[in-house]
Amino acid sequence: MTRQIVKRGDVTPDKNSKRSLWRLLYPADSEYDHGAVAGIAEYHHHAEGLPEGPAHAAAEFYYVVEGKGVVRLDGTDHEIERGDSFIIPADIPHSLWSTEPHSLVTFYVALTDS
Repeated sequence: MTRQIVKRGDVTPDKNSKRSLWRLLYPADSEYDHGAVAGIAEYHHHAEGLPEGPAHAAAEFYYVVEGKGVVRLDGTDHEIERGDSFIIPADIPHSLWSTEPHSLVTFYVALTDS
């Protein structure tokens, strides 16, 4: 049976110098493909910002849970803070980072091709 309750502590984070990511809804970790991936992403502080990262094939929805930061979409910087939401369209280069000493925490959802 597919696990219906996923706790953050049960998921191994994917970490790099830019962010820590907990994939809470992830087809590779389930018997069932829900048609989406979702999770919590913590973006680290980068005083000078970050270059745009890769574009993804699917659009992504974000909700800012905690902190303040910047989302760079296709070369334009947008300030974001707790309570804000935004969509990163498919195939648009982007990056996110915290403008404060602590992390920018987001909840994200991206539809998959399934």
